[in-house]
Amino acid sequence: TVHAGLQTASMSLRQTANAALTLFMSWNGQWKHWMKSASTGGVPLIRKLRRWNRLTPQKRRRPKTDDNVAAAIQAARDKASDIKNSAYVLGKAPEHLTEKQQIRLDIIQANDPQLYRAYRLKGSLRLLLKSTDVERAEADLKHWLFWAGHSRIPAFKDLYHKIKRNKEHILNTIRYGLSNARIEATNNKIKLIIRKAYGFRNIKNMIDMVYLVCSDIQVPLPNRKLKQLRPA
Repeated sequence: TVHAGLQTASMSLRQTANAALTLFMSWNGQWKHWMKSASTGGVPLIRKLRRWNRLTPQKRRRPKTDDNVAAAIQAARDKASDIKNSAYVLGKAPEHLTEKQQIRLDIIQANDPQLYRAYRLKGSLRLLLKSTDVERAEADLKHWLFWAGHSRIPAFKDLYHKIKRNKEHILNTIRYGLSNARIEATNNKIKLIIRKAYGFRNIKNMIDMVYLVCSDIQVPLPNRKLKQLRPA
């Protein structure tokens, strides 16, 4: 009798559990598929739950007054909005700034000292390279190297090492008024020649085309006049 009672109670509990599970799965038709995915692997179920959470509309609430993380994020956004779209201003020389651009530069000076320090380093190097007095330029370059080396800005730290290695060449440029502008222009022409030709079959063809474009060689063509060369 006791055994029969236990079987009856077990059957009743099983029927109750099945009814509850059926009611729960009927709330959303996709739960059946999700439970099947969970039985084969947990990853598909997690992905579907994440997708369901993304598609479910969430109410945007005002952050709490004591939420330090939200306050820090909002403060960073306010600080970034003050210096947003300032790349053009930072690229101009101080003497060419308009009144509005000068105001924006003052905001950068107040809110981002490191960015303003980089702007001053860029401007001082530009003026240094325009100098014609070698002794004054050497003193200014020594001061600039010390300033850039202690600026704690990675980009200017790298530039500091490059300028220090080529310091004598920079001073020779100021001393003799010569630069490598012609060499850079010739290199650019050669790159354009290779790009227009989509490469060459061999090096001889490329050298011939470079001589033809970058020199004063003139090839006489039928029904065409030769260009008059200007005196050097």
